[in-house]
Amino acid sequence: MRAYANIADELEQAGYNSADLIRIKQQLNHYLNVREIIRKASGESLDLKPYEADMRHLIDTYIEADEPRKISPFDIWASWS
Repeated sequence: MRAYANIADELEQAGYNSADLIRIKQQLNHYLNVREIIRKASGESLDLKPYEADMRHLIDTYIEADEPRKISPFDIWASWS
């Protein structure tokens, strides 16, 4: 996938004809589908959508930030320019 992504826009300049481009794209789609089938069968694909509301609630309830504090006078440099 990475190698294809690196050269996808320049396949014709690399010497591939239109039949090769069609065949490569078909193979790419085939293997992407195979990868997705394997992910689902092995339980590796996890959809977090059902948990979003609960995660947002936990973040809003238990995570808080204090007001920012100045640790270095960077605004001095802005006045020099």
